[in-house]
Amino acid sequence: MEDLSASVIVPVHNGAEALPTWLVHIEQQSFPTADFEILVADCGSADDSVRVAERHAAGAPVRTRCLRLASGGMNAARNWAAREARGRHLFFLDLDLVAGPGWMEAMLRAQEASERGLCAMARIGRHPQLSADAFTRWFLPESRTVLHAESMPHPLECSPVNLCVPRRAFLEAGALEEAPGRDACAGANLARRLESIGVGRAFIGDACVYIWRAAHFAEERRRCYALGHALYGFGQETGFSAIHQRFRVTRNPFRGLLDLLAIPLYVRACEDAEEGVGGMGIAYRRVLRHDLHRGYHDARRGLPMRMAPPAG
Repeated sequence: MEDLSASVIVPVHNGAEALPTWLVHIEQQSFPTADFEILVADCGSADDSVRVAERHAAGAPVRTRCLRLASGGMNAARNWAAREARGRHLFFLDLDLVAGPGWMEAMLRAQEASERGLCAMARIGRHPQLSADAFTRWFLPESRTVLHAESMPHPLECSPVNLCVPRRAFLEAGALEEAPGRDACAGANLARRLESIGVGRAFIGDACVYIWRAAHFAEERRRCYALGHALYGFGQETGFSAIHQRFRVTRNPFRGLLDLLAIPLYVRACEDAEEGVGGMGIAYRRVLRHDLHRGYHDARRGLPMRMAPPAG
């Protein structure tokens, strides 16, 4: 039953430490608190994420529910929460991004001005309290298009970590893909399916969310590898031109031979510098692009997706 304007969905896996700060930012929206809800979708956390969410919900100014998913990944948690949501519009946001106070109001204003609704993303900024030296999920330049974009985004720029979409359109389009090997491009494929039913895409410059915490190097390596693996399948279905324009999935043989020697050294250097990038930016970029490249070419050779960062 859609009796609220919005449902804010956050998938959580071992996010107990970050949840209180994230929830407070959602509760400080300029939009009326009685007209939206928060759904914390926990997917198998081993920490106190569920307890933290339930304790917070007991005294929260915004109605907050905690859903427990025994198995499945982040997209399974997002889809489950979307089916349980009571809002006409779904707001997907990850724990790595906190909402600015006018985020929801600006997004809903754009949705209401659109005849068929939008697959919409907020502008991403860097929180002023985050160290300029911090390593984040948006470290690679090719990950930053959404930070200051003004034109209609390409499907590859649509991501469920920062997304607003009408609930009925989301469910009609088949929700997000959950299968390993395809879930890393779930936002892009959702955007394509939404377009087929008349839902356009847009960056909403008046809505802003902020990167507020650092990422873990090993987790980001796995994410880049999984993205590379999924990109090959996306390219087979849609054409490879956009992938080759946006991502460095090809390299010359000389670079491949050089990486056999250099990447293990870069990995060790980056692991030692995990508290801050410092002067290691080139090394971080080389490793992450190497992982993305390995994922892409493993998929091209028909190899299954690895569950750990690939070796040099």
